[in-house]
Amino acid sequence: MKITGKHLARVAKKLGYTIREGKKHTLVLGSQGLITTLPRRKIKPGTLANILNA
Repeated sequence: MKITGKHLARVAKKLGYTIREGKKHTLVLGSQGLITTLPRRKIKPGTLANILNA
């Protein structure tokens, strides 16, 4: 399955995070501020692992 930033943003939104979409990246915001930045393109396994560890 190809995982994209759009898929991850949808999951983060369901978990209660705020999403701000730009042209190339999507920002995931928590109550304390910026959590991570997601690229809109297909996400490689190593990048996905780093995002999930953040």
